[in-house]
Amino acid sequence: MAKVTILHLSDLHYTSSSHADISIIINALLSDLIFLKKNNSVSPDFVIFSGDIVQNADVMDDFEESKTLFIDPLLNTLNLSNDLFFISTGNHDIQKTKINEYMEIGLEKKLTQRSDLNSFIDKIDVNKNSLDRLSNYKIFEHKLLSKYVKNSDLLYSSFYFKINDINIGIACLNSSWRASGLSDNYDHGKLLIGERNIDKAASDIKDAALKLGVIHHPFEWLKPFDAQIIKMKSIC
Repeated sequence: MAKVTILHLSDLHYTSSSHADISIIINALLSDLIFLKKNNSVSPDFVIFSGDIVQNADVMDDFEESKTLFIDPLLNTLNLSNDLFFISTGNHDIQKTKINEYMEIGLEKKLTQRSDLNSFIDKIDVNKNSLDRLSNYKIFEHKLLSKYVKNSDLLYSSFYFKINDINIGIACLNSSWRASGLSDNYDHGKLLIGERNIDKAASDIKDAALKLGVIHHPFEWLKPFDAQIIKMKSIC
């Protein structure tokens, strides 16, 4: 029976000021992966990283260093190409300095039901200024973008490929485009993914035997109306 082995990682929170401490964690991870491969013949076929690659997305150099000091050594250890590394965004991957407080007030009042949210997403090219907080992350993501990409925009990316004769579809969904960057649980129950993004991603990977949806936040961090529809769609 064909099988697929997936390595799922998250929350590196890389920052140059914590480089020494993070390097200890990275080196321990790489050592464990080498041990598993050597002693148990376990080696991942691809890697999923589900958000918060950096601690502060306003520092573009931290994105670059996370690739040089974490992603590249990880893939080299696993003997995988960049095309088999799939990433979604976390709340620390957004730029707090790019958030317009007046625009936020309008969006908070407007995006309160499914129809309005779908309409907003349908006009994403017109509304893209409200997503400036994703600027540095999208630059970074574009450098990593797999050749297996089906579609990629500000709110989701989809991928379709084959491993061991198994057709695999991955939807990396953005649960952080409405994140505030504020501490504690400020964003709890306030975030959005959007039904339209789920539908588009599902269509992209509909022919896959193995379908994977990747998001950073648990469903309870979404606005209740969005959480309800996302939960329903995720089990269809």
